[in-house]
Amino acid sequence: VSFVLAVAVCAFGVLLWRRGPPRRAAAVGRGVVAGAVVGAAVFVLAVRAANPDGVSTAALPRMATDLITLGAAAGAVVGRTRARFVRERGRAEALFANLPSPAAYVDHSEGSRRILATNDAFESTFDGGRGDALADAIPVADDGPTLAAALDADGLAEVRTPPASNAGPRELVVRRVPTGSPDREYVIATDVTDDRRRERRLSVLNRVLRHDVRSGVNVIVGHAEALADSGDPEDLRA
Repeated sequence: VSFVLAVAVCAFGVLLWRRGPPRRAAAVGRGVVAGAVVGAAVFVLAVRAANPDGVSTAALPRMATDLITLGAAAGAVVGRTRARFVRERGRAEALFANLPSPAAYVDHSEGSRRILATNDAFESTFDGGRGDALADAIPVADDGPTLAAALDADGLAEVRTPPASNAGPRELVVRRVPTGSPDREYVIATDVTDDRRRERRLSVLNRVLRHDVRSGVNVIVGHAEALADSGDPEDLRA
């Protein structure tokens, strides 16, 4: 068993060295070293704890090999898992920092959402930083839903900032992005003010055009029906 584990650890190390990124190989290497040290420490403690005649001298090398190899194998697995976790966390942090929309990393373990970190878009749009309440950083108008109610709603929800705020008056779509921790999440606020203004203008334009075109067509149809009913060949041609 020790020999098989040793060969597996060595093969895994060669694979990482040839194909894996250097950072992951270094993390696995540190895990192997730490695991081997732990295995050696366990061996020493086990020998000291045993009775003088409890462990034969002939069995000591094999016992040491087993513990050190097992520790190295466990360390390799832990190191690779940690390297993967660090890589995924780095990707999440890079995505969070480069989001074009304002985003905040918040903690809600105490009931209210407290800001832990913000991206550049958030800092340039709202007043608020680490330690501040999210509701104070993103004020909402009194005639709409509160920020907490909008975030706790299912799906996407819209809020409006008051005209007196630095960011207002703006229309925002807010949503939560859960993380691995139940007490922490990302909050993203997407500014849809220009989109909503464009939609309202198109709606007004559509109503005006429909009214004008319908009125003109009704006049044409009325005259055409009157001419058709007259029976005059000239009117029919008209």
